[in-house]
Amino acid sequence: MSLHIVFVTYEFPPEMPTGGIGSYTHHMAQLLHEEGHQVTVFSATHRHQTVERIVRENCVNYVIPAADPKTFNSAVAIAFGEYYKNNTVDVLESPEVGACAIAIKKQFPQLPLIVRLHTPGVLITKVFESGTPLSQRLRYVVGSLLRGRLDWGYWSKEDKNKEQDEEYQLCKMATVIVSPSVALKNAISRFWNLPSDEIVVVPNPFSVSEAYLSFPLERHTKTICFVGKLTFLKGMHQLTLAIKKVLTAHKEYRFVLVGRDEPYPPHPSMMQWMKDQLADVSDRVIFKGVLNSEQTGAVYANSDICVVPSLWENYPNVVMEAMLAGCAVAAARRGGIPEIMGEDNGMLFDPTSATDMAQALLQLINDNTQRIAYAQKGRKRITALAKCNKEAIRNFYKTLPIAAAQTTP
Repeated sequence: MSLHIVFVTYEFPPEMPTGGIGSYTHHMAQLLHEEGHQVTVFSATHRHQTVERIVRENCVNYVIPAADPKTFNSAVAIAFGEYYKNNTVDVLESPEVGACAIAIKKQFPQLPLIVRLHTPGVLITKVFESGTPLSQRLRYVVGSLLRGRLDWGYWSKEDKNKEQDEEYQLCKMATVIVSPSVALKNAISRFWNLPSDEIVVVPNPFSVSEAYLSFPLERHTKTICFVGKLTFLKGMHQLTLAIKKVLTAHKEYRFVLVGRDEPYPPHPSMMQWMKDQLADVSDRVIFKGVLNSEQTGAVYANSDICVVPSLWENYPNVVMEAMLAGCAVAAARRGGIPEIMGEDNGMLFDPTSATDMAQALLQLINDNTQRIAYAQKGRKRITALAKCNKEAIRNFYKTLPIAAAQTTP
């Protein structure tokens, strides 16, 4: 059965600088279009002053002028309301992040809603708090006692304030909640006390690039790459310490880092903090900034190893891209990363330990046979996984628990 699926998301390329949510929606729109579904995307723009209808290769995209996600949520409800007067919609899909569709769902409660988990803000905050000094965490707990209630803060195993969180509220409104990984499903189920059987695991789509398949597997570039935002969440603090260890042991190696610089409080720039820490090896640490997909592919092609040191990831594209491109991957044992990598297709490490991270990288540097074997097995793993994920998505939409096509109001 062909469906009309409407995505409501703040991020969607090319209008907005896009992160994981925008990338996911782009790939999903392409896949669903190929499967014969009608796809419409409501997303934000900073370039246009009025709502614009743009026909793209795989969808119709309505772009909504909005300075920030909160403004978008209100504006998109008005735009969607006008659209829904004259169009049939079978199902809405929205990320929980930002609760983009909450005003729409409140206005049209009869519309089936898929909430796709990407990692809610409260869990991201919890990960960031892992870098907070112990004394500061203890002061917070003591302060809560002085205010007449015990709040364990960082150590809390569940969200005491979830009822006031619009991201949680949107999940409670959902017809079905979907997670890309078992790890994220379990984290959400525990922290928000949601029944785990109400969360369906459907992995993210991934397109196999023929260009990436053409990159040689046996290469000796003596380069290690990182692709992602330069943030604490992406593991930059411990990676910086690990880089020192690796480059001290192997003066012939270099690191290439691709991604947007962001603040590292109290420092205004994570990149500058890293440069300061790595001054002694600065000639072998190259910051490329933001690159397009073709340029990023060239970085993968010219790297022996890709390191993914994130403190949390739900189901990161970068791991799949690097493995497909023929890099041996050394990645954090966090979130959905082990589910992507599978058994013995790369190195996993503790991202809170620079020593563990460095040891994983050094093992790959010192054993070319193992490194090339991981590159070969990694590519094979991702090629097969992309097919499995596509089939899982296809089956999900075939059996979606929604009523017959929703009529316009």
